[in-house]
Amino acid sequence: MSNFINHFEHEKDFDAFKLLKNLRDNLNDDGSLIIIEPGSEFECISFKKIRNKLVNEGIYNIFSPCIPIWEDRDKINCACFSTYIMEVKKPELIEFLLSKGLKKFKNREHVAYNYTVLRKDGLYKYRIERNKQSFLQ
Repeated sequence: MSNFINHFEHEKDFDAFKLLKNLRDNLNDDGSLIIIEPGSEFECISFKKIRNKLVNEGIYNIFSPCIPIWEDRDKINCACFSTYIMEVKKPELIEFLLSKGLKKFKNREHVAYNYTVLRKDGLYKYRIERNKQSFLQ
């Protein structure tokens, strides 16, 4: 799912936490819920706060990204602003609109986003090694 926190996409009384909590019952035991949100500061911080609450209340565990990789993940408190940037080819529609005068994406060569992969089975992308010198996939 994507753009469900974006405040332009829904009414003010929309409860993203409640939606994600209720989706858990529809997820297979070994299934994943992948969420991608825009890379703006507002969405990033809101997204991480919801993710933290879902994990801290035991509804899901974070499969990825692997933060913090060297610690147990029973409590997640990070709500900092951070994004991932990926080079993507602009869709043909955007190129067409740019040729007609659209200015919004004119100088944007990268797309910033935040993501998480949530699970309910406790599986993590990496297993923590107690010697803290390495981690295993």
